[in-house]
Amino acid sequence: MDLTTNKLLFIIDADRSGHCTGPSFLLFNVLIFFSMTIFAAALKQAIHRAAHLSEKIFPGGTISKREYEDIVNGFLRDISFQPPVLEFDSGLKSRLENRLESYGISRRFITEIEPCINTATKISSCSYPFVSPEVLEAIALYATYVISIDDMTSEILPDLENYGSQLILGRPPRHELLRGFTNQDGVRLSRDASDYLVFFRAKTGVAEPFAFFCFPEDTNPEDQDLAKYISAIPSIMLFLGYVNDLLSFYKEELKEGDSPGFIQSYAKVHGSNSLQALRQLRHNTIEEVRKIRSILSDDDFMAQRINQFIHGYILYHLCAGRYRLAELNVPAAHEARRRFQDLAKV
Repeated sequence: MDLTTNKLLFIIDADRSGHCTGPSFLLFNVLIFFSMTIFAAALKQAIHRAAHLSEKIFPGGTISKREYEDIVNGFLRDISFQPPVLEFDSGLKSRLENRLESYGISRRFITEIEPCINTATKISSCSYPFVSPEVLEAIALYATYVISIDDMTSEILPDLENYGSQLILGRPPRHELLRGFTNQDGVRLSRDASDYLVFFRAKTGVAEPFAFFCFPEDTNPEDQDLAKYISAIPSIMLFLGYVNDLLSFYKEELKEGDSPGFIQSYAKVHGSNSLQALRQLRHNTIEEVRKIRSILSDDDFMAQRINQFIHGYILYHLCAGRYRLAELNVPAAHEARRRFQDLAKV
């Protein structure tokens, strides 16, 4: 029994024994009981708060939840993050599934990769709310392939290893996902196109297409706008990777025994610890956001849309269950989750 319970039993026993009687005695002890209750509650809260401040993300780790919360909350504050208004295209997922089927992917496999399709539609809708339905569908389709291939790498590794050589030989890839991806792009290579393999390896960092998706041809034709936005592409590519590394760290840290991620590798190369690497990453991300906004600041239309992209891409990471940020004291993550839940009820 705790201290408060013992005090209450003492009051009851004393009253029953008749050793102490009278309203004054009873009032005095009731006041003591309530005081002890308040004190116990405050003590419990203080102990819990102290434990939270020092609690590591996982046993044996070097970063506490509080330290990580401070980094995420500070990053969101420093870039003036504002949760955007969400408007989802309810028919996007079904159109996406129909498009995949038209490229030769079976309905059975489409059902198997449904979680990847859901993720692709959400991240595309959050990050590119300003594009036309047709462009959004194309972006979501590309994202579906990227996410599916990434999630299934271990299962389709032999097919991935032979993908380039199969194209060189003019043979269709063996796995239906890769066949669908190839049919979509219409890639057909001759034996003399061996330089494509070098080009293909350079393109495996998929941030570049997602950076260009910010400037669709129907609203930003290259002959008019390319010179305005092309210099922002490298910073947008870095932003995409940095935000993912920053906001997925908590989830990755919880996966004991997992291979080292960007933060751990960065820390090792620079002779620092994970907390220092996280703080540097936060600084780098804020700097890339500043560069992007500065480069596009002369065009009001582009400036407005790039801010929609920045806030929407971050919003997706805050509300996505896979990143588990709702487990932390990150108010923006709780607000993002609430907005998504409210949207699902509409």
